[in-house]
Amino acid sequence: MEDRGQHMGRHHEDVQGRLSVEERVAPGPPRQPCADVEGPDRGPDKSKCFLYPSEFTKLVNSDAVPLGWRRLVTLALYLGLRAGELEALEWGDIDIEHAKITVHRAIDRNHPARTKPPKSDAPRTFRVESSLVPLLRVMHAAAGGVGRVVRMPRHRDLAEKLREWLKAAGVTRHELFISDATRINLRFHDLRASAVTWMAVRGDSPALIMNRIGHEDWGTMKKYLRVAEVVVDGFGEVFPTLPQTLLGDAGRPSAVDCEVDAAAGTGRTVELALAEAVRLAASAGRWDAVVQIAGELSRRSRVHGL
Repeated sequence: MEDRGQHMGRHHEDVQGRLSVEERVAPGPPRQPCADVEGPDRGPDKSKCFLYPSEFTKLVNSDAVPLGWRRLVTLALYLGLRAGELEALEWGDIDIEHAKITVHRAIDRNHPARTKPPKSDAPRTFRVESSLVPLLRVMHAAAGGVGRVVRMPRHRDLAEKLREWLKAAGVTRHELFISDATRINLRFHDLRASAVTWMAVRGDSPALIMNRIGHEDWGTMKKYLRVAEVVVDGFGEVFPTLPQTLLGDAGRPSAVDCEVDAAAGTGRTVELALAEAVRLAASAGRWDAVVQIAGELSRRSRVHGL
């Protein structure tokens, strides 16, 4: 009768006989049954959007767009930060005197009250565009140099509101507003892609761009460089000087801007934000602001035939 040792030995020989030559010679971790199976077809890569300098200039010069949104778009594009990084940015992270910024945290989407390291896990320091410094000085003074740099709207509203304000400013390029099998309409994250495209058009070195943006994938960087080569002629001045209207009156936004920014934070259209701003100002007894805002609402109603 075959004892247990002989039985196990014969079983081992049977198993070895079924293994490939490679598996017998170089045994290792068990072979994964799906190792050679291709993943599902995710379809074609969709083309992404970016803003031209002329389109950005239309937005930041438009009185149809609340000051808070004009400043938010400017910071997102001129700094090239991810939305979570921009929301977590504090004045202590910006050295205005030497035009330097350090990005070392981002909002944790699973726990919005907390921050976490940026996507690359490594902090990065880079030079601030000189044309952005005047706005930073104004905002820094208004905030007393403490706290968060911006107050972000809800992240799920960012893309839709950005496209809405672009339309209000008279930006009409079709591909910014269309999504189909091969294209994606403009998202808030594409302000970051715009920053990369602008730097590539200017001729910044890939290493400098990747450090500033926090990219680690050279393949992604090459895509931006190819786009820059195509669009460079007639592209326009990148990171242009910001208009005085973006800085406010002596660094202070008008009563209209303040009230509309507060009302627009809930996701209203310009006209509804103005109407809501009248209500908020009246409830606070700010009758001078009520007169200004009501006048602005009347003017825009005439202009747009409302």
